[in-house]
Amino acid sequence: MLIIETTGCHPGYCRLKFHRRNRMDSLVLPPECTERTNRDIFLTNTFNMSFLEDTDLQSSEPFDCSVHGPALTNETLKHDFVNAIRCEQSHNLLDAYLNRRRTWPDSSALERLRTINCVLVTLSHPNSSSPSLEFRISFASVEKNLIRNFSDNQFACYGFLKIVKRRIESDDAELKTELKSYYLKTALLWISEQLEPSIWTDTNFLYCTSICLSYLHHCLRSRNLPQLFQPENNLVDHLQIEDCDRMANALEKYILFPVNARMFMRCWCDDSFDQHFDKLLARPRRNLHEGIADILQKISATKLQIDLISPLVESGTISFYLLGCTVAADSVVSRVLYQMIIRDLDNIVEPDMTACIRSLLYRQLASIIHRQPRFVRNNNILAEEFYKNSLTMVYPISGFDDQQLSGKTNLALFHYLNGEYKDAMTALCDVENILNQADMNRTLLLYFVGEDLPRLWRDPFLTKMIQTLSVEVEALPVKYNALGFYILARCMDELYNKGEICIQRARLEKLKRSVLVNERRLSALEKYHRIYTALILDAAYTVITELIAKLHSMLST
Repeated sequence: MLIIETTGCHPGYCRLKFHRRNRMDSLVLPPECTERTNRDIFLTNTFNMSFLEDTDLQSSEPFDCSVHGPALTNETLKHDFVNAIRCEQSHNLLDAYLNRRRTWPDSSALERLRTINCVLVTLSHPNSSSPSLEFRISFASVEKNLIRNFSDNQFACYGFLKIVKRRIESDDAELKTELKSYYLKTALLWISEQLEPSIWTDTNFLYCTSICLSYLHHCLRSRNLPQLFQPENNLVDHLQIEDCDRMANALEKYILFPVNARMFMRCWCDDSFDQHFDKLLARPRRNLHEGIADILQKISATKLQIDLISPLVESGTISFYLLGCTVAADSVVSRVLYQMIIRDLDNIVEPDMTACIRSLLYRQLASIIHRQPRFVRNNNILAEEFYKNSLTMVYPISGFDDQQLSGKTNLALFHYLNGEYKDAMTALCDVENILNQADMNRTLLLYFVGEDLPRLWRDPFLTKMIQTLSVEVEALPVKYNALGFYILARCMDELYNKGEICIQRARLEKLKRSVLVNERRLSALEKYHRIYTALILDAAYTVITELIAKLHSMLST
């Protein structure tokens, strides 16, 4: 009988000690398979591997195998052979997992897990002080049982994450050994446990995959990916910070930019989607089922029945969708094209997406017109009309209504850049309470691009920011609520300096507190969202602080 001992081992690992009643059993093993420490005798993890190496699996044709960690990989059969030690009484290792709050799987599935034994495999932690004595506690059989409880869409998500991994490896071959499939599977299982099963629908497909990628990205950035069954086991704590950052940077591409959606859009339109967003909208819709099924069948032995999957999802992807519009040229042709698309939108996109996409396209069209030279007749009138046509934004998946926050901020930005400070302030006053209470994580992004420079000339700060940073990145993402704070503060300052308004200090203090609250929430944002949003919030805070000082000085005199 062998006893599991975890003292001095990394979480998720253990040593195997011979029970005092059967120490004599250690004498029947080769000397290299045991090790004596003080009065205890331990089994070394070379025992399992030496057994495997002595079998016909490695030497007999056509079963040529190579060693990978605790496994022998058969290149012919494309199969791994792992010799493991079964734990007869391992239910207590699962107690913490089985008893924590969750939404998935159901109680009957959890009861089945109680009957599954864990195993120990011959692999020590990379930073182990006793690498020859450590065994890894493996929950592979439990994980397989959990995956059997996946819905079709959870299976599809798993397949999609593998596609992402392959894309990342094709971009950077060195990541093939660093970004492990197990990291992706762990992220998916954590998210499956937290999301309501009703969310895993065709319509929410990309939303769910985005959450999985965002979770893994966050874990890599914080260098802490908890193992599902023993969260104290950090799966990446042995990696260098730069290695975690490198993997996070590779994932960020699929979260920050619309690559996620585009990978499925390829089933819907041609490969030139990246350069021709308008072609996507101009093409007749067709069912995605065949294209997606083809992709999934290449990476899965299971034939999944996937219905039409909507490409547009919650705030992040809605913002990505709008960013895709910026690839169109700012020309009269683009204006006509957009107007034609908007008029025929009901026949182009799915009904539940129509209102959302119409607002996005109106905003983009208004921005295109506003960027054009002032001498173009009626530009401002037309741009204002389109901004007003796009005030409402209801997310198509959850039905979340941003209560015109992003729409009013767009309209306020338009007036502010025209020097119409009263109109800009009026637009934001309508949503000031919403602005103060907005959840930054659910707020849409506005993307500043180099083409915005001509209309920013009245604001030195924004002009300098775009001039400096647009050299490094194609677009600068900024959260709408941060931009709302900045525009409202600047309008108050301009109008107060001209003596056109009076401002209560309590109102400014409330704005200041709201800005500080949002600054504390920045850490939850993606890297570039955080960087550029922080710049806007800092600028807003400076303007508000200086305005409070002016009021104080005025009252003192």
